[in-house]
Amino acid sequence: MQGKVFIVSQGKIKERFDVEFYSWWFEIISTYKFVKLWDIAEFQYWLWETAQESGDLVYIRITDIDEFWLLKKSNLKYLQEKLEFSSSILHKWDILVARTWATYWKTLYFDENFRATYGWFLIKIKLDTSIVLPKYYFYFTHTNLYWKQAKQLVWGWWQPQFNANVVKQLQLPLPPLEVQQQIVAKMDKALAIKRQKEAEAKELLESIDEFVLGELGIEWKEVEEKKVFSLKLSELGEGKRFDSFYNNPKFLKLEEMLNGGKYEVKQLNDFINDIRYWASLNNDYFPSGIPFLRIKDLTKYGINIKDMVYFDEEKRKEIWNAFVKEGDFLVSRSWSVGIVALITKEYDSFAFGSFMIKFALNGSTEINREFLQIWLNNKLNQNFIEQEKIGAIQGNITIDTIKNFRLPLPSFEIQERIANEVKRRIEKAKLLEGEARELYERARSEVEGMILNSK
Repeated sequence: MQGKVFIVSQGKIKERFDVEFYSWWFEIISTYKFVKLWDIAEFQYWLWETAQESGDLVYIRITDIDEFWLLKKSNLKYLQEKLEFSSSILHKWDILVARTWATYWKTLYFDENFRATYGWFLIKIKLDTSIVLPKYYFYFTHTNLYWKQAKQLVWGWWQPQFNANVVKQLQLPLPPLEVQQQIVAKMDKALAIKRQKEAEAKELLESIDEFVLGELGIEWKEVEEKKVFSLKLSELGEGKRFDSFYNNPKFLKLEEMLNGGKYEVKQLNDFINDIRYWASLNNDYFPSGIPFLRIKDLTKYGINIKDMVYFDEEKRKEIWNAFVKEGDFLVSRSWSVGIVALITKEYDSFAFGSFMIKFALNGSTEINREFLQIWLNNKLNQNFIEQEKIGAIQGNITIDTIKNFRLPLPSFEIQERIANEVKRRIEKAKLLEGEARELYERARSEVEGMILNSK
């Protein structure tokens, strides 16, 4: 991106005069012929329809396109087919592109055997297959050559618009069909290996909960939430809530699982030395200064900061004691409720935000901190957190909820052994994910070179 102040020569001034268009100015230099999409493709919007649970046509929405820009099939919706839908039916090799919201450039290559149509926020692109392979175009949209054009051409700040009039202006280098096929083969292979490695990583991470429960002697079973049930007034505990969700028999079954393990169950409050909320600050971030942790930085495997933000050092007095130390814990109390992250050395003295609760342990030698993080994020404890949430629209948990967390407590040595094995699985998963990213990025870089015909 250009700097905040820059110069554009008169020869590069086109039909638009807004600063954003020229702040992303760049040129593609390739020995291959360039075409604009309007010369090789047809574009079509579709109507707004209400998705249904069953029907004749799969109804593809923006949310059905995954991180690989492939179709997610886990939660598909449908429409009953009507005569007026005929022009919107997808065929093999059609391309869909998101035209608005944060993922406005997201693209789907349709290669399915079922009948389908698409939603209002998607545009269908039908390419001239005599000169361009649709899958070549699909992989072109994975490159910087596409993304930079998309950032330059999109308009609208609050709700980005990437409509057909914009998409038509995209420039596509057009190698011979033979080279296009080589590019498709290379990316197919890279994406397949990437997905395999990420699937292995996901399997490792998903195995952690069952491993921990097994080591604690807790026999996990999925428990169905009952829709209709009855309770006697005497069965409601003193000071407990009276709503149906809180008192669902499902939670009694989960209690039995917890209490049926090999080890004594204790209350977290017995080990807490300090616990506190923090007030919110305006998001007037600085380029440097006091590093600030937000809910989005918390994961069940620890802190993971993708984009660091800072407050001005002058706010240190205003922040007061809303800082974390190594060994503290942060719990998300709103939005993504119940994520618990252990503060490690690299995050010592960071400030933390208002939608989190910090707690510190007392000097007890009974608890391994890494084991505690693992247990509190385990699916069994997360069910109890779900039970304790308050608020109909935006659920929250309180300090009292956290104090009442229960944990099975084996010897410190067993806790340490469990924590070490979980750490091994997490590190192996991260390694696989890193290998997957590196492989994919390398293939994508090579493909960009092939598209540009660079040596």
